[in-house]
Amino acid sequence: MNPPTRLNEAFRVPNSIVQSLTTTTDPARGDGTGLNRLTAFQTVTLLGLMTLLHPKHPQREVRTTPTELLGIVEVSRTVAQTVDRQWITADGEEKSRTYASTRYSPNHVAKVNDALRTLFDKAVELKRHSSETGARQADRVVHVLDSFGYIYEREGRELDLHDLPPGVEKVNIGSNDRPVWRLCSRTDRGPRFERARWICFRLNSELARELGYQEGTIGFTLFARKVFGLFRKHVGSPTMIRLIILVLRQTDRSFSRNITQLVADLGFDASHAGRAAGDLEAALKQLEEEHLITSFQLLPTEDTVKVEINREWRRAERSIEANP
Repeated sequence: MNPPTRLNEAFRVPNSIVQSLTTTTDPARGDGTGLNRLTAFQTVTLLGLMTLLHPKHPQREVRTTPTELLGIVEVSRTVAQTVDRQWITADGEEKSRTYASTRYSPNHVAKVNDALRTLFDKAVELKRHSSETGARQADRVVHVLDSFGYIYEREGRELDLHDLPPGVEKVNIGSNDRPVWRLCSRTDRGPRFERARWICFRLNSELARELGYQEGTIGFTLFARKVFGLFRKHVGSPTMIRLIILVLRQTDRSFSRNITQLVADLGFDASHAGRAAGDLEAALKQLEEEHLITSFQLLPTEDTVKVEINREWRRAERSIEANP
């Protein structure tokens, strides 16, 4: 059972995930390691998953639906049709009412499923310290999700993937090493994917330890749920999503970064330094207009950017955490 959610609640994200979203991963780790080249929608979907974790037991399996995830990440619904409903009251009176039926675009539902399948194959580097000496330990690589899959029901009963009804077969849409099974029915028009009742996933157990700030871990970053409204404005720009996450992960009033490294980490076109610096400046101006930051300075001769953070925007995160 998922924990109850409120529109203004805060949620935690393991810092190993936050760092992987905002820094370049060593190419020697392979394409599957690192998150800073996810699309904007995949990144926002990943953070949406974090809101569904049980605050006290983040290692537990979560059951959700594409509709629930789309609601969390604030994808808009569209009016699809009107629905007429008729019923008879206890007094025998016949009544009717017309409702506007709204739904999410099938394209968005498909994007959620594609994003989840991509995230299931992604891994991050774990940063660890010795609980006794505090010394840095060797980084290790773990998958973001320990498990991911679909649950199907027929007539209110969960289907056993190893004992399926006639005319239904399971298809692996994942890899051989990490299979993801979907059910497919044979029809006169050809195979058709069944609609799953639930999507289920489990966060990696070691990343779950970060959410409890357990000894030896690098902890978590706290985000306010209102960040999804900001993400929605920039869902077409993965670089902007990463920049927003970078700003929100800071604990001080300001921070500075090397421009050359920053544009590479965020995914700007580092092969054209001047253009990349201009794109970074434009992105920071947008965040200034949206009051996430109060000011910034680009110092090209020093290859440095300095950013002042709007503490009022961030204060909501801490007040929510203090008063759950």
